[in-house]
Amino acid sequence: INITAVNDNPVLSGTSTIAYSENSAATLINTGIVLSDVDTAALSNAKVSISNYVSGEDVLSFTSNANTGNIVASFNTTTGVLTLSSPNNSGTPAQFQAALRAVSYANTSDNPSTVARDITFVADDGGSANNLSSVVHSTINITAVNDNPVLSGTTTIA
Repeated sequence: INITAVNDNPVLSGTSTIAYSENSAATLINTGIVLSDVDTAALSNAKVSISNYVSGEDVLSFTSNANTGNIVASFNTTTGVLTLSSPNNSGTPAQFQAALRAVSYANTSDNPSTVARDITFVADDGGSANNLSSVVHSTINITAVNDNPVLSGTTTIA
């Protein structure tokens, strides 16, 4: 009997919906996302994307913690994609799960688009086939805040 091993896809689950108000601090997107891979001890990378990205407004960020190992992040301001990776490819599924849970959203505009943002999460185990996980979606509902008008300039008249 000859047995041929087949790479199983990583598995991601757990959607979320959060509210974000203009001028708020960066807010965690999905603290309950779950990642597993039955046959891979270290993953290649994970990507978090804003499907309807608004350039100049939307920002995804990552803050490492005790559970994320050596995972680092890079945000592409042109595409709205945050890539999480382990420099020496040693990031475990548990570390990538912790990293995905540590991804935050912020909006830098004082007049943001209030269209809900669709955030997608995908993990890649680096295999030559069956390497991508299922896609998990999270929704960010954005509320614009009416800013006070600004009056400036003083004069003195006689």
